[in-house]
Amino acid sequence: MKNYFFFTLLSFFFASSMAFAQCPVTQGCHEVDINFPISGNGVDISSLPNWTYSHGSPSIGSGGFWLWSYNNKGEGINYSGYNFVAGQTYKICFAANTSTHDGSAPDPAATFNIVGTNAPVNGFNTATTSSPIPTAPIGSTSIVNANWTATFPNPGSGTYTYTFTATSNFNNLWFYPSSSALPQVEIGITSLVICEMEPCDASFTVCLRDYGNGTSAITTSLNNFNHTITGMRVWENNVLVYSGPHVSYLGSAGNTYRICITAVNNNTEEECMSCYTFCIGKETADEKSNSGTLIHSIQSNDKTSNVPEEFKDKPLEKDLGVTISPNPSNRMFEVSSSSTEIKMTSVKVFDLNSRQVYSSEPTENQNNTRIDLKDQPAGIYIVKIQYSDGSISQQKIVLEK
Repeated sequence: MKNYFFFTLLSFFFASSMAFAQCPVTQGCHEVDINFPISGNGVDISSLPNWTYSHGSPSIGSGGFWLWSYNNKGEGINYSGYNFVAGQTYKICFAANTSTHDGSAPDPAATFNIVGTNAPVNGFNTATTSSPIPTAPIGSTSIVNANWTATFPNPGSGTYTYTFTATSNFNNLWFYPSSSALPQVEIGITSLVICEMEPCDASFTVCLRDYGNGTSAITTSLNNFNHTITGMRVWENNVLVYSGPHVSYLGSAGNTYRICITAVNNNTEEECMSCYTFCIGKETADEKSNSGTLIHSIQSNDKTSNVPEEFKDKPLEKDLGVTISPNPSNRMFEVSSSSTEIKMTSVKVFDLNSRQVYSSEPTENQNNTRIDLKDQPAGIYIVKIQYSDGSISQQKIVLEK
């Protein structure tokens, strides 16, 4: 345990930080108590019974907790005061101050993690130092795996929000940083809010446009104008394939898709979620828990009267001959377009947690760019391409192990 003098300084650090970085609390949100009281012997974690150490010797103060890691060692902490239910979508927001110990750039693979488990994680606790990071328990759920370089300023502060759907019931959140090398990465959490994303009346229209070869562009538009779309998630045959900004998505015939949008009520500023499930190639949609309308548009230049005006002649997806090669890739690949009139203006890559891992702007009059994701783990990523006419396209890239 750190000494009392250190806790006093740490408490001042947390208190001053909260003045400019704190998560908002609205209806349906639970503000987690991380205000550890100071007793005669310093700050006692047992004063907040839902909190326990997972490994190392986390520093707690009157306004939050502080963790660090390097050389695959570190500190971690558990919170067991909230029950997460399978199938429910949640939003977790935390305010953080981040840095490295000597001010140099963090290790490219350094991350900050929040993991859902069914009991507190019990590693090796020490009085004054770090200890090896425990292995995640069987059945745990990764909620946040934020790359340090891509996510946090060094040093800096801010609020960070992550939306996820629980795939199982769990009752513990495990927080810890991870770095396999020096420099030491450091994070202080000064505000933590958990929100249930409630269904809402943000009804939306799903429009399918046939682009040939069994491919359809899936575009969405709000039916009521008292909401603003803030995010979008797409499941293909029950597998999450996209999570990020509101975009048009290319789907394939015969597959079942579930589209969930998050939206903010423009009057109350409350955020909620609306979902719709359908199968491309069938004239009927699965109406269970749906909050939308499905329109089948036969051709991209469709002029039928039941297609909303915003979908006519202005599809978000265009056939611009975009290719990603090689795909799957060993981390190095090229994005190119065969169009001679419309140029690529930006290329961004997102992981399935909606974290942007790459961004570039191709040089003028150049319709290709080479991307290196050598620091990213294997998996599925979304390549989002913006064009000079304002249109957007996106494709999946698979990074091999």
